[in-house]
Formats: sequence, structure tokens, C-alpha cells
Amino acid sequence: MQRILITGSNRGIGLALTKIALENGDTVFAACRNPAQANDLRALKDEYPQHLQIITLDVNDEASIMDSVEQVRAFTGSLDVLINNAAINPPSTQNLDTLTMDEVDHVLRVNIAGPLLTVKAYLPLLKKGNHPRVSMTTSGLGSITLNAGSTYAYSISKTGLNMAAHLLAIDLRSEGIIVIALDPGWVKTDMGGPGAVMEPSTSARKQWQIINNLTIQDTGRFLRHDGANVPW
Repeated sequence: MQRILITGSNRGIGLALTKIALENGDTVFAACRNPAQANDLRALKDEYPQHLQIITLDVNDEASIMDSVEQVRAFTGSLDVLINNAAINPPSTQNLDTLTMDEVDHVLRVNIAGPLLTVKAYLPLLKKGNHPRVSMTTSGLGSITLNAGSTYAYSISKTGLNMAAHLLAIDLRSEGIIVIALDPGWVKTDMGGPGAVMEPSTSARKQWQIINNLTIQDTGRFLRHDGANVPW
């Protein structure tokens, strides 16, 4: 049994990952901003009362991140897997002519600073975990090599998140903590939109297989959902 924290777990990929982990018999700390409004998570809680704990965590709020650690500590003293899945991609930040300083700053806070500080906050628990792993949910849009333009704030933020994963992998390798950047693919979520090609459950199962088969030799890699390397 693994102890897993998943941010942005109230919908989309995060919810799908939560379901898979619970089906696997793992203990999941499902983190989201507003648990009272997370109806799908609350339904899962009724189904898995012993294995699912719903945690309040707003990755845009450092105090909320720190408070979430205490919520988790009430149930466990260690963490095996941290999946930094929460992210935003406001439509107004996708085109150059609609960008504003405040909105770009907001995207960078949520998509880079939030995940980075979440790792920092949970590091003491990860150090006590079994085969500890951190998966930073990134995007192919974060690849400088592959990006075809537009989607400014989100793409920039995912490139920054990739660097954060790279730095963490270097600094935490001696602790035995594996850190990767993982591209879930173009998924049919609120963010992915109706043109996306993959169901959340399909992406989640592919990610789950990768995360559960990681070795220390994988730390620092930028991987696609099918296990292929993505160019930085």
C-alpha cells in the first residue's frame, strides 16, 4: 500500500488518478481548493472511507500548502508519491494581444511556484517514504523544441516547471527521491477542451504505470504518457 498525495484531484486527470490509486488499494490524500464543492471526491470518500482523505490545498497560497501538510500528518508520518497535477490555463493568457501582467503572474504562481513549494513543504514526509517519487504534471507545450507558438503563459509556465523538476531531481537524488516531469497528453478535460484526443482515465492509467515503475535512473527525465522521452 502506497501513501499518495494528488493535487488538483477534484476533476479531470487528478480525479482519474485518484480513482486508479484507490482501486489499487493505496491511501490517497486528494487535495483541492474547495473540498465542499468536490462532489465526485466526496462520492469516492463514501466508497473508500478508509483509504481516501480529502485535503484542502490551494497551490496559489503558501499558507494553505503548509496547512495541508498538517492535515496529512494527522494520518501519516510519511509519503511515497506526490503528484503535482494542479494547474491553470486561462483563455485570456493564450494570445499575445490579451496578456496582462497580473494574469501572467497568476499562471506562473500556480503552475511553477505552487508545485515547487509543495515539494518543499512535503519533503520531510517524502524523505520517510518508501521509494519516494514526485511527478510534476507538465505538457508537451513546455517543450521548447516542440512548441508551435501561442498559449503564452501556460507554455512558459510548463517550461519553468520542467526546470524545477530538473533541479529537484539533481538536488534530491542523494536522498533517493525520484523527480520527473510527465506529459499526460492532450486530454479531454476542462483545460484540454473538446478537441482533445484522450480520456482522463486513459491518460491516468498510462501515467500510473510510469510512476509505479520509476527507478532512481529515471530521475530528471521529461517523459510522455507512453514512456517516451520528450525533448526539452
